[in-house]
Amino acid sequence: MPEVFQLGLIGHPVKHSLSPLLHEAALLYLGLKGEYRLFDIAPENLESSLAEIAKRGLRGVNVTIPHKQAVMPFLTELSEEAGYVGAVNTIVFDDGGRSRKGHNTDVYGFSKSLSEALERERIDTQWSKSVVVVGCGGAARAVVAGLCELGYFDISVYGRDSEKAQTFVSSLAKSMGSKGDLLLQSNLLRVIANLEDENALRNKFLLVNATPMGQDSKPLPDWFSACVAKLDRRALIYDLVYSRMDMATPLEDLAQSKGYASIDGLDMLIYQAARAFEIWTGRAVPAECMKEALERLGRC
Repeated sequence: MPEVFQLGLIGHPVKHSLSPLLHEAALLYLGLKGEYRLFDIAPENLESSLAEIAKRGLRGVNVTIPHKQAVMPFLTELSEEAGYVGAVNTIVFDDGGRSRKGHNTDVYGFSKSLSEALERERIDTQWSKSVVVVGCGGAARAVVAGLCELGYFDISVYGRDSEKAQTFVSSLAKSMGSKGDLLLQSNLLRVIANLEDENALRNKFLLVNATPMGQDSKPLPDWFSACVAKLDRRALIYDLVYSRMDMATPLEDLAQSKGYASIDGLDMLIYQAARAFEIWTGRAVPAECMKEALERLGRC
């Protein structure tokens, strides 16, 4: 009897997610039986809800905001990459849910999508190797790790709560081991205390929004809009947020109005999903089949 792959996503909120469309397209492409469900779990219910989901016979779940770090204490094992990053976006259940292994496919999704975008948009990185990352959650951890994989070590991190941002930098450096120590000792991984400072964004070839700002289509905060205008016109703006419809995110709209090249998080979503699907099923799926599902929706 063929295996039935019960998959899902945990987060809060999750109703906006395109993940069901991607994974169900992969199941169909490979002729596998299964379904992909959404589980909206409030932070205070994470431990009990994860235990309940694990017992339902699911093969695995993706993890999104705000649980990518919070879920780690409730897992029995971490992959090397998840431990290195200090965040989880994919969980595999085994042994009736008693085994819960955390993986991170966001690093792969981010680094691959960024490499393609730099080439596609013809972004010149000779004049600068310096990056600013806005946000200090699980997604930002994957972004920093992905940047390091690509050789971009000069990374400034900004969070509205400067104490939280400093904790982010020190904890990430610790999870990254010797590479993180080198970053800290060289002062290459640092916290920007005030993004509105005139020098904060100088000589940055890339700005990455690793926060949920714009996810609900609300206008960006005035302070963020003002900061974007300080970037060099050669910079690329990468918004990890993606829009459900065939339209730009608020940050992409702003970037385009100012003349900047920009991309959203759709390609990252596709590539991390393809890698997660392979981890769950042992079957590789072309990213193109997931892209085609979005094209049929009119999203790309």
